[in-house]
Amino acid sequence: QFSSVQFSSSTTYNMNDNRMSISASISVLALLLSLLLTATTTSAGVIRPGGVRRHPYPQQSRSASAASTKSILLTTNLLRSSSLSAASASSPSAKIIQQGLPLNNPTSKPPRSTTALTSASTATATATSLSIPQRLIAGGCSRGVAQFVLYPIDALRTLAQTRDSRTLADVGTKALLRGCATTSSFAVLIGSIQFAIYGATRHQCGPVLGAALGAAGSCLVSVPQEVIKQRLVTGVYSSFRNAVGTIYRTEGVRGFYSAWRPTVMRNVPFVVATFTTMDFLKQYRLESRSNSKEGCAASSFNANSNDHHAHSDKPLSLTVAENLFIGIVSSLVGATLTHPADVVKTRMMTQAASKALPYSSTMDCIQTIWNTEGIQAFYSGFVQRSVYMGPLWSIQFALNGKITAALKNQNLRNADGIND
Repeated sequence: QFSSVQFSSSTTYNMNDNRMSISASISVLALLLSLLLTATTTSAGVIRPGGVRRHPYPQQSRSASAASTKSILLTTNLLRSSSLSAASASSPSAKIIQQGLPLNNPTSKPPRSTTALTSASTATATATSLSIPQRLIAGGCSRGVAQFVLYPIDALRTLAQTRDSRTLADVGTKALLRGCATTSSFAVLIGSIQFAIYGATRHQCGPVLGAALGAAGSCLVSVPQEVIKQRLVTGVYSSFRNAVGTIYRTEGVRGFYSAWRPTVMRNVPFVVATFTTMDFLKQYRLESRSNSKEGCAASSFNANSNDHHAHSDKPLSLTVAENLFIGIVSSLVGATLTHPADVVKTRMMTQAASKALPYSSTMDCIQTIWNTEGIQAFYSGFVQRSVYMGPLWSIQFALNGKITAALKNQNLRNADGIND
């Protein structure tokens, strides 16, 4: 074993000696070539009367001098490369020379490698993604504000869908604001659950399944909210406190989830249609803007790569007007597809305010409406709901977009501060 190691070491020394001999030979040949070119250039001149040698063709003299200079530079580079190849790879000086750094400043930073750029891009993508608490804040605040502002319009929609078609003359104008603040507080939880689940599952499960999961999860809060809100609007109870106490005493916890089946039948398809349409329109708009931005950047590219990199890191976001438009279109698509289920849900939740025979089940409600009122009854209150749902979701998407963009920019600034 010792002899094999000794043989390997002697072989390595022989290889290094051969490598150094070849490098030295190349260096000597290059030096002789440069001296030969210099001597040829000097001897090509003529003697002036004053004793000064002059080349008969000055332009050729300058070309020859340039060639001589190039040969000298070539010789210097060859000498430098040969010394580097002969030196040890672990030598700090050799590493500094190979990197093109001055020997007297070994602490200078080398150019950014591809790995560093990839790590920076990954850090930027991570920084621009929202955490679950941030999604809860963005979705909850946007939904709560939107529903609080549009509560009177929703009250009119509820009255138009009741079994006896009640009006403000029957319940009074106070019904438009009865329970507004308290029931709108439920909307904060509804929006938080919807947007958080959708944002967390959209990339893994797709927009359709992500929206369905968000809608199903939000039903835990939206069903009790709808029960209390619609009974307050129709005058079954006089206040939020009275409604909660009476429902709990007479019906128990299950009373807060009455008509949950038609509510789920309405919420899941509506949210799926709305969020899928929203996602399609949003991605289409952002891709169009990104393509136009890349075209402008290519035509007016600045040599300062740091500024260009910082500018490209800024996340794209929609304007308020774009979010409003996308919200209106998306909600109208969802409302058109799910309005019959919304009518059934309202009838089941508010039948305590009617003197007619109560429905025994969801299917009994559907059959009774079909047999006694016709198919047009399934679209009663469609105008009022469209007037309510369009602004509701447009405001919700606009606020959610602004809050999301602000949180992403904050995350990006925090990431830049940590990297610096």
